[in-house]
Amino acid sequence: MRPRAARLIIRAVVSSSPPPRSSSFASPPALAARSSIPPPSARGAGATRGCCVKSVGFHRHHRGAFARAMATTAGGDARIDDRDTEDLIERKKATRKRVRAALKELTEEQMSTESAQICAGLLSTLQIFTTENPGGRPVRLGLYVHCAKLREVDTRPLLETALGIPNCEVYVPIVDEAKPGEPAGPAMRFLQIRNLDDDLERKTMGIMEPKEFLADGVTRRQNLENLWDVPESNPRPLDVLLIPGLAFDPAGARCGRGGGYYDAFIDRYFSRCVAAGHEPPPLVALAFGSQVLPVGEVPMARWDRRVDALATADGVFGCGSSVGEAVSSGARWRGAGEGWER
Repeated sequence: MRPRAARLIIRAVVSSSPPPRSSSFASPPALAARSSIPPPSARGAGATRGCCVKSVGFHRHHRGAFARAMATTAGGDARIDDRDTEDLIERKKATRKRVRAALKELTEEQMSTESAQICAGLLSTLQIFTTENPGGRPVRLGLYVHCAKLREVDTRPLLETALGIPNCEVYVPIVDEAKPGEPAGPAMRFLQIRNLDDDLERKTMGIMEPKEFLADGVTRRQNLENLWDVPESNPRPLDVLLIPGLAFDPAGARCGRGGGYYDAFIDRYFSRCVAAGHEPPPLVALAFGSQVLPVGEVPMARWDRRVDALATADGVFGCGSSVGEAVSSGARWRGAGEGWER
C-alpha cells in the first residue's frame, strides 16, 4: 500500500507457511523462477524476520491488545501475546526492506518492459477488456493509478483501454487525510473517472488521485460505495479489483507498504457486498518479478486477505481460489455484474 502518514492497523498472528486456498494449487513455475530475491536463509540470520507495518501512533504496549481484538473480530484466537505481534511486525519490516532493495535494482527500461507485458497479459486474459457490453448494467472496474516513485507496475494502458470501452465505469483510489479531532486510521475511497488528463490531480509523493469534484466545482465525483444507496444505479459490485502491493507469493499472500489503506477498504467493501447478497469482486495484484517471493516467505496474519490472482510479465496466474482460477482462465466471466463461474 502506498505510504502516507503513519496511520495503520497493526497486524499479528503470523502464519509461517500460509497454505493456499485450494488443495490443488501448485505454484506456477514461471513465478518461482522469476523471483530474483534471495530467501532470508541466504541473507543471514538477521534477515529471517520479514515485512513490517509502521506503528506510529500506537505505543508498544498497546499493540498486543490491538492485535488480540483484531484476531477475535476476525474469528481468530484471541490468546495472542505481545511477542507474536512484535515478531510479525519485525518480519514484515524485513520483507519490505528486502523487496524495496530488489526494486531499486530494476532499471527504468526493465520496469517499462515488464509493465507493458503485465498489461498486455491482463488485456488479453480478462474478458472485461474484450467483451462487448452495449447496454444494461455497466462493467465496473477498480484500478489504481501507478506511482513511479514507488516503482509500481504502470497501469496506464489498462486505464486508457477501460476508459475507451462503451458502458464501462472506472474507479480509482483517493486517500483521505484525517481531520483534526478525528481518530487517525487508514481511509480510502474509489471515485469514478472518465478522462485521465482532466479527472486526476497530483498529490503527495506525486501520486495521481481523482479530483473530488467534477468540472463544475460543485458536483461530487461518483463514489463507488455510494452506489448501494442509489437503487437505479444497479449497485452490483465491481467486476474486478486490480491492486498494487509490495510483496506477493504464488499462493496469494500479499504484503502492502504499511499504510493499511487497501486492507481497510477491501474489508469494508467486501462486507458490504456480502451484506447485499453479492459475491465480492476478485482481487488481482500486479507485480514485477522482483516482488514475487517463494510461497511462505510473505508474512501474513491469519486475517490478512490473499489475492485471487497475480499478474506478472509471465501471465495471469490463479492463486488457489476458485475465482482466481476463473479469472486466469480467461473464459469464465458471466458478464457485467454477474460474477465469475467458479
